[in-house]
Amino acid sequence: GEPFLCARSRDVHVEGAKMEAAFRSLFFRDLPCRPASGRREEAEAEEAGAASDSAGKNKKKTPSRKDEYDIVVCHANVIRYFTLRALQLPPEAWLRLGGKNGSITHLKIRPTGSVTLESFGETGQM
Repeated sequence: GEPFLCARSRDVHVEGAKMEAAFRSLFFRDLPCRPASGRREEAEAEEAGAASDSAGKNKKKTPSRKDEYDIVVCHANVIRYFTLRALQLPPEAWLRLGGKNGSITHLKIRPTGSVTLESFGETGQM
């Protein structure tokens, strides 16, 4: 009865703290990128060049950002927790999500901090 639930709730808090620590080590929302001090002059020169070139004849190609991919292999309950936390939904709703063994979940996190759930529990690779 009640003593069992109290003991179990302590375990849940310990495990929950571990999952939260893992989430924070993998997912973070960084501030939008600003040019580094060495690149600031280049960025200002590009802005000045773009402003002076009103006809658009000498457009410079801006360097593209590299994408990063982190692959996390773990239990489906942890994936559910990470997914809900990344989407800023209550983690208590993890039982409402499905997920099969060996499935793939794809979260896209943009530099602005917005998160999109591209796929959850996909098993088409099997």
